[in-house]
Amino acid sequence: ALAAAEGLGLRRIPMDKMWRASEDFGWYLKECPGAIIYIGSGEKNPPLHTAEYDFNDRILGTAVDLFADLSVLNAENSV
Repeated sequence: ALAAAEGLGLRRIPMDKMWRASEDFGWYLKECPGAIIYIGSGEKNPPLHTAEYDFNDRILGTAVDLFADLSVLNAENSV
């Protein structure tokens, strides 16, 4: 994921401590390998799960580009 983000020139913000989101994703990892990626919507937007939050549709392109690059990198490493 880091290589794909760097290849796209995306700004990466390392976490000082692990952040435990209340996601069910961990259950998937019991069945197969994987990783979770957080794509931020900006620092000036209201937090998720609040009445003020409005999904920033402009980040969809970033997510698509990142996952497309991840699939290419995975294919190249699988050969």
